Parts: sequence; structure tokens; C-alpha cells
Amino acid sequence: MKVCVGNWKMNGSTGLLNEMVEKLNQKRYTRVEVVIAPPFTHLKKASETLDKRYSVCAQSLCGLSEEGSFTGAVGTSLLKDVGVHHVIIGHSERVKHFGEETKTFLQATVTALKNGLAVIYCVGESEVDREEERTMEVIKHTMNALISTLHKEGVWELRGKLTVAYEPLWAIGSGATPTVAEIEAVQLGIKSTLPWDAPVLYGGSVTSANTEELLSVKGLGGFLIGKSSLSDDFFKICDICNGQETVSQGPGP
Repeated sequence: MKVCVGNWKMNGSTGLLNEMVEKLNQKRYTRVEVVIAPPFTHLKKASETLDKRYSVCAQSLCGLSEEGSFTGAVGTSLLKDVGVHHVIIGHSERVKHFGEETKTFLQATVTALKNGLAVIYCVGESEVDREEERTMEVIKHTMNALISTLHKEGVWELRGKLTVAYEPLWAIGSGATPTVAEIEAVQLGIKSTLPWDAPVLYGGSVTSANTEELLSVKGLGGFLIGKSSLSDDFFKICDICNGQETVSQGPGP
């Protein structure tokens, strides 16, 4: 079973949400778990209209508290109240544009797990790290910090609700992707560091044009999809992951 997560980022009108949900509800995937992560403003409607075979995901959360006096923040209580099941934590754009750090991501991960949300934890190297051949060093350092935090904060038994997404910073939105061999090496590095079998997704300029090639990565758990999740290309990616066995039906369960 592959996992396809559509990360809409700060995009998508109500009209687009209606269109994508209608099309997705007509699909019948047998080998793909589909998760969509629209902006906060669309989470409630997505949860109410999307077929229950699919999951709704938040793009970030405030790990300081479940709720409280944190202007502009969204906590686990609010997310669960609108039907959210997953949350993306640690995306490179949260680092690049908002200055968030690993400490923030680890705190958010603990809060999410304690409150029943599944976590998609992002990890990846910068272009400089890649040029200096420090990719595996960066990846393993991040994974070891995650392992230590899960133990220290008493949520180790909840590790089964955690998925890792490898998203090289230099590939996000660039149209460039690592080679199959590079992705395979990183995935093996992640799996060899984590003492449990966590699914590993790949994210970074994923399109229907390169999906088949990326699927040749042995043991890859699926994809974290950005730009392509806003168009019919998302369904093409899911179809390919499903082995072309998808059937379309009318609306309804």
C-alpha cells in the first residue's frame, strides 16, 4: 500500500476544493492511501465532504499547547474538532520562511502524538549539504534527535503513528529530483537509523511524469506531493501508484 499526500500549501479556492473532492470521491483506490492537506481554512469542509476512505491533514500545528492564548496559532484540539487525522511537521518551507527550528518540530510532534494525530515528519538536506556530501550526516542527526525526543517525552509507544518524508530542500518546487540511487540511499539511511519500520515517503517535484521512475526506489512508501496535488496530475500519480487498477464511480461510499 502506497501513501500519497497532497500538500496544497497556501493555495486553493473553495471552488478547487469542491472540484478535487468530487473527483476524489469518485475514485476507488485499492493500493493507495490518499491524504489531502489543504490550507487551514478548508480543513473543516474537506473533512465533511471527503469520502471517509480518505484522510484530511493539517500542514503544521502549534506544539506549545493543545489550546490557549496563542494568537494566530492552531493547536491539536482545533484540528481534531474539524476532523483532521494527520499533520505535516518540519516541512522545509516552515524553516525557510518562518524560521522554525528542529526544537519546534520535535515539540509539535510530541503534542500531536499525545493527542492522537498521525505525524508526517519531514527531513532533508540543503543544496550546500548535498554539495559537501553531508546528506546522510544531516539525515541521521535529525532522526537521532527524533528518537531521543520520543523516548524522553514518553511517547515512544506511539511511534507507529509516525511517517517520515524525505524532502531535499533543493528539490522543492525546483523541478529537479535526486536520482533513484540517491533516494534509495537516504531511505536506507533513515530505516537503518530508526529502530522501527516507519514508512518513508519522497517529496520534491513529484509529477505524473516521474512517478514510475521514483516508484523504482525499493521499499518507498509513497509521496508527499506539492504543486501537482492542485490539479488532475494528483489523480494520475495516485493511479500510477495504484497500479492502474482504479475505477471511477458515482458519488457515495
